[in-house]
Amino acid sequence: MPGEAKIKDFMISMSDYPTISINKTLGQAVKIMSNMAKEKGYRWVIVLDESGRLAGFLTMRNVFECINDLIPQLSDWMAIYTKAQLIKHTTLDQCIHPLVNISVQESDHPVKAADMILKHRVTILPVLNEHSEVVGIIRPVDIIQFIDKLFND
Repeated sequence: MPGEAKIKDFMISMSDYPTISINKTLGQAVKIMSNMAKEKGYRWVIVLDESGRLAGFLTMRNVFECINDLIPQLSDWMAIYTKAQLIKHTTLDQCIHPLVNISVQESDHPVKAADMILKHRVTILPVLNEHSEVVGIIRPVDIIQFIDKLFND
């Protein structure tokens, strides 16, 4: 029944989503992102701090922005050929945006996640358990599954 729906029924578990340490390089992250985009259509990678806690997300847009920051002139993207070694060895702490302090609980209704996504203009939300530990993520594509069920049940 849609009224009893929970985010945990639609989220992606942390164990099912690619993660990488914040100490790893942009080159390593891009390799993971490229493979996961081909295999599962994932466009983000979860970045963990030294303690294994969520530090943030690295999106494809973050990758482009990081490269752009490393190559001062946007029109000089051809410099990526000569600076590829420097760029690919950049650590992720220089590329991810600070984690926005918004999340949902796995016991929340999917409508709450949709509201948070709209209100905060994000495309990925951490999902916390009752101990405030990150157990998964929810994206608009996951909420569409809930809406589909709602429309077709």
